[in-house]
Amino acid sequence: MTRVHLWQLLRRAAGMGHDSAYYRLIVVGNPGLTDDQARVQMALCLAKSYFDKQRRDVIAINQDELANFGKHLFFFLHLLEEETVTSSWLGCNRRSSTCVNRKSTRLSAMKPPSSLLIHFASTANRCVSFRTLFVHKWRAFKRYQDLDRDRKQYEDELYRVRTAMRISDDLYISPERIEDVMPRKALADQTRRESGAMSMDVLTAHTMMRYLDHSFDNVRRYNEYQHLFHLQYDQRFIPERLLFLGPDLAAAHFLVHRDASVKFIGDDTWYKRSDKQKLPGVRVPGMYLEAIDASGTELLYEGFSNLYDLKHVRMLRLAGCKNVDDWTLSRIGSIFADSLEFLDLSGCQKISAKGLRGLHSLKKLSYLRLEGLDHVDKLAKSALLLEEAIPGLTVLGVNFDLALEDAQKEAKLLEDERVLIDAKGNCHAEDDNGRLFYIHGSINERAAVDDNDKPLVTTTIRREIPAMDDAEFDRLDKLSGGKLRHLLVGSPSGYSWTEQTETILSHEYKKALREKTPVNPKMLPASKRPTLEQSDHDLLEEEEPRQRIEGSK
Repeated sequence: MTRVHLWQLLRRAAGMGHDSAYYRLIVVGNPGLTDDQARVQMALCLAKSYFDKQRRDVIAINQDELANFGKHLFFFLHLLEEETVTSSWLGCNRRSSTCVNRKSTRLSAMKPPSSLLIHFASTANRCVSFRTLFVHKWRAFKRYQDLDRDRKQYEDELYRVRTAMRISDDLYISPERIEDVMPRKALADQTRRESGAMSMDVLTAHTMMRYLDHSFDNVRRYNEYQHLFHLQYDQRFIPERLLFLGPDLAAAHFLVHRDASVKFIGDDTWYKRSDKQKLPGVRVPGMYLEAIDASGTELLYEGFSNLYDLKHVRMLRLAGCKNVDDWTLSRIGSIFADSLEFLDLSGCQKISAKGLRGLHSLKKLSYLRLEGLDHVDKLAKSALLLEEAIPGLTVLGVNFDLALEDAQKEAKLLEDERVLIDAKGNCHAEDDNGRLFYIHGSINERAAVDDNDKPLVTTTIRREIPAMDDAEFDRLDKLSGGKLRHLLVGSPSGYSWTEQTETILSHEYKKALREKTPVNPKMLPASKRPTLEQSDHDLLEEEEPRQRIEGSK
């Protein structure tokens, strides 16, 4: 799009500049006009005819109008701005070409107001290529009353522009500034833009800056979030790589480039990312992946799209992959269903017992390693279900003894006379006053925690202390894993019920000592109350001599 200031064109076309060379250049290519007055009249008519059809200072030339004399003016103005006029293209002598270059320099040196521009554009003739930069925004809804008001305002503005400096009945000159012909509004009626104030977008952005968290911890989380976007794009599926290399070699290039190591059938070499070992850059028949070691890498769910059609992979190690989650396990079960024999998921902190059941489709799986996942709830149960679903499967790294202890605690909890079970399987402890306290069930107890595994929110809503014996309260709290006491201090949640609860109890105990207020024995920290193990030990010591006496009798 070519822009030329309207006041320059009209002043020179009206003869104010008295430069005949400029007039000749305006009508170059149209030698039928030889008189200077005819050239001036042509330029004025051209500006007026196009100016009347547009708003204020905008002139657009379509394809039909370009077929007339406006075509030559359009080309001239375009070349005048680009300063690339040549005598051969213009069809004029060397003297005319020299005048064009001189005039382009003079026009570029002038600094007229930027509000009044002539926009010459051709929609059908692609003589000028341009780009439009824009910021995408949702279109705002406007009522028809507002549209009608804007239309009337535009018509009034157009009328004032045409009548401000009228030369004759058919000719007029538009002002350099539209504000000069418009009635001045009262200060209360002016918009923020008209009054020169900052726009609402700037004020909104400034207000949002007040609530931005620029701490080091938040910056680190932001960088990790941006890094996740980079990984998703970096591990996308590229069809051209699969087309030129084949599925096995393409997957090998993908994995080795991301710090994994691979092994092919019939080759004892483990290919890694180094200068010594190079993978072939073309398709090689007979090269099939047999083993993949991606331990400690940043493979995502999206990255496994590059591992399809691998029919000979027998081993897959994903130990320590922090991005492997339940969705990834479901994709592994579908990709390597007919070939995988060994799978290592040790240290994958994002997997759960439910996601582990997605591996039931691995028909040939012989060994599954799950070390470092003792924190996963009901992991042992899912491992046993997998061993039943897949014949010959051996699960390694699961602490079944710890799972058995948890199952025994749950059984003892259900057998307690104070525990009531509702229709959904949730367990509640009933005190002497008939009040119920949740201690176990199917509620999702995985709280929102930060990077240090601490709860993000600690509520201030507290339950009343249950009316029951202290020893009985401690026993139920231990069987529930600390959930009974943690509800009384504001439900800190988190993975470790006892740690968070004891921190709050210790703080409140010190506060009560300063304020000299009494503390319920059930709300004492662990260091200030006798433990349940010690009381059980004392009871056992009292029962042993009693049994000896009864046995001697």
